[in-house]
This record gives sequence, C-alpha cells and structure tokens, in this order.
Amino acid sequence: MSVENEFRRMVTDFADGKTDAIIMHIDTTKLLSPEEWELLKSAGASVVVVHKQLPENDN
Repeated sequence: MSVENEFRRMVTDFADGKTDAIIMHIDTTKLLSPEEWELLKSAGASVVVVHKQLPENDN
C-alpha cells in the first residue's frame, strides 16, 4: 500500500520545519502502515502518548 499524498505532504512539511508537530488520535496511529511509520521515523518524528485524564494525585 502506498502512502497517501496528504499524509506524505504532512510529514514532509514536518521534516522541512513548516509544521512544529503532527497530532493524531491514537486510533488513527493504529491504522498506519509500516511504510507510513517509516516515513514518520525518517522525518525525525517521535511518538508521544497523551492520556485522556490526568493520573490521580496520591497526596
């Protein structure tokens, strides 16, 4: 499966410094192909997980 043009453009813009971040819903990331993951990796992207709610404070 080839990478869609819009996805490739988004990652290229990130790699070129035109975009500061790529934000995706976690369910979307589960659908990425290995080629799409490799494209993100080659652009220098890192994966950051954001929880829907803050952890409870033990204090």
